[in-house]
Amino acid sequence: MPAVDRLSNLPDVPLLHIMSFLTTKDVVTNTCTLSKRWENFWTGATSLIFDSHEFNDDLKFMNFVDNVLAKRQNLNLDTFKLVWNNNTSTFEAAESWLAHAVKAKPRVLILIISGDDVYLEFSDDVFMCESLEELKLSTTFSGGFYPLKPKSVKLNGLKKLEISRDINLDDDFMKKLMGGSPILEELILDCEFEGLSIISSQSVKKLILYCHATDKFQISIPSLLSLYIENAVPGRISCKNLVSLVEACISVDRCLYDGSGTLLNGLSNAEELHFDNISSVAMFEKELPNCPTFYNLKEMNCHVDSFYPVARFLQYAPNLEKLTLRYYFELKCDSYYRHERDLYFSCEKLKMVEICYSSPDAME
Repeated sequence: MPAVDRLSNLPDVPLLHIMSFLTTKDVVTNTCTLSKRWENFWTGATSLIFDSHEFNDDLKFMNFVDNVLAKRQNLNLDTFKLVWNNNTSTFEAAESWLAHAVKAKPRVLILIISGDDVYLEFSDDVFMCESLEELKLSTTFSGGFYPLKPKSVKLNGLKKLEISRDINLDDDFMKKLMGGSPILEELILDCEFEGLSIISSQSVKKLILYCHATDKFQISIPSLLSLYIENAVPGRISCKNLVSLVEACISVDRCLYDGSGTLLNGLSNAEELHFDNISSVAMFEKELPNCPTFYNLKEMNCHVDSFYPVARFLQYAPNLEKLTLRYYFELKCDSYYRHERDLYFSCEKLKMVEICYSSPDAME
């Protein structure tokens, strides 16, 4: 029975969808030999994914990208992704590629760029691309931090934004961003915040922060449903107006936490709280006396070396239903331990307590 090429017999739409999961190098070099139909089929691809790690040197990579962009059909893009570890002394080529991508009105734009002594300056056109629903900007270079300074921002369709690595955000950028992104729902920041005093929005529902903060700043987002902060320094971050908050996950920088701050106070509307390291629980001792009651809280998950601070917190959580403790016996703090026998609390609605031990010996 002769072999049947069922793949080539598929309509264009499902074939293009399959191609969208491959890098552009795979699409161009590996599909052209399948059959005559495939020779130029890739020129209609609406997803372009360029990765310099697939090439031996920058010149071959640059020539490949130039050729693909020159030969592709004049169609709008769904996705444009550029990953370039640039060892040359300029990003002129990338600026040209980016201009081509923006003109093609992409829905998703992902730029992951690194260089030794130079950086890619994101043009104003990127921040005026109203077709974008998802934008990721990541740049690494040895010369410090690159400030985002667009003249204006008009991203009316943007729903998700991720900014990471050697990029610095200040108040000027944040004000333009929030003013020009009226339906932004998810914001992921893993960068520098020098000159930033507030993150304020009326639309963001999910905020993920990997903190490198040196200055104090405030989070004020009434629409926020989910908050994740890693390496938080409570004395430098405060929360206000988180009236819609459903869940929050916090890990505190144990080296920089000095016992000050009001981070916990701003989480009082949450229904679910996760504290991802022991230093996070240290906030309980310092901040609880100034906190309101956590009436909405139904579930709490925390790493502890003593039950005492948790018991203190339970006095402020009358409606808690589930408590998960991740216990570290080897790190028990004697200053807490001497209080535990004298502490009484009532948690009438608590239905489930889960205890996870860090040591295999503790499971016996």
